[in-house]
Amino acid sequence: MGNNEEKETTFEGKWYLYPPIRNALIAGLLTGITFALSHLGLIPHLAEIPIYLVVIFLGGYHWIREGVEKLVEKKVDIEILMAAATIGSITLGMWDEAAFLVFLYGAAEGLEEYAYARTRASIRKLLDLAPKEARVLKQGKEIIIRAEEYR
Repeated sequence: MGNNEEKETTFEGKWYLYPPIRNALIAGLLTGITFALSHLGLIPHLAEIPIYLVVIFLGGYHWIREGVEKLVEKKVDIEILMAAATIGSITLGMWDEAAFLVFLYGAAEGLEEYAYARTRASIRKLLDLAPKEARVLKQGKEIIIRAEEYR
């Protein structure tokens, strides 16, 4: 996943609507359909390549962007290794493997980020439940102070 400390993302919708997961699912569906049609001989091999390019861009958009951002910071992370594996598959003409790789890694990253975003949203909701004021006995008298001031 990315820099959790730096991200301020929260998400409360359905898991399949979370953008990285949604993109990975669409990429997986397109990859599966293209793979099946190609291996059944219903579309020519050259017709696969543009579809797989779309799949790779769509499914890899979030994690490839994250990897490039880290690379600019002179950090090599798993995203760069996965991008290198994808490029290697493409170079070898293994477009279906590249697309499946992007789908699988995109889905895994998306699920991880979704769990983080949901956890963050839940923690914020819990913090909203905390009282803003506290009643304190000070020298026999009850006073009200802001909760942040209580020690």
